[in-house]
Amino acid sequence: MIKSIIYMKLLLIPVVLLVTNSLFAQKVVRYDLYVKDTLVNFSVKEKRAIAVNGQIR
Repeated sequence: MIKSIIYMKLLLIPVVLLVTNSLFAQKVVRYDLYVKDTLVNFSVKEKRAIAVNGQIR
């Protein structure tokens, strides 16, 4: 009897962990960024700049 109670409580722990983990799970977002050292023409002079995904801002 005591063993079955302990066994039931031990089985309850993983169930509680699975439920709480699914309730508070965070969304994973992945970004692929391509960074490149490049030359830009700025005020008639070429300057080095860093482009991210081919854009300079």
